[in-house]
Amino acid sequence: MTEDNDLVRTLIKRQLVFDLVPDDQVQNFLGVLNLTPESPDVAAKELEESWNRLNNASRYLDFIEIYGETIAKIFGDVLSARMETPMTSEELADFISERKDIIVLSATAIISHFLESGLLKHGNLI
Repeated sequence: MTEDNDLVRTLIKRQLVFDLVPDDQVQNFLGVLNLTPESPDVAAKELEESWNRLNNASRYLDFIEIYGETIAKIFGDVLSARMETPMTSEELADFISERKDIIVLSATAIISHFLESGLLKHGNLI
């Protein structure tokens, strides 16, 4: 069972690289993560599957953006308040922006995978 779990985790990691990393950087990231870069044909298919997955979650992007920014702001405000010298407003804005991007990318990828696997289904949006 552990071997099966390892294979599943490797597949998920590979898919997430395609979902999270700019298209022109995917092969470099796969190499860094010791995931064998595939042939150009396989990579093109994986890239197409990634875009299909991500597009499936695109209807939620406005909500994900709002939550992502709110979460990043919470962490930034709390971290800054706990620092001996709080972040300047510019540093805080940069911190929030960077974290928001990571949160939004990650949440979009997770939601798209859950939709693809059937763990989540589209419902009515308000």
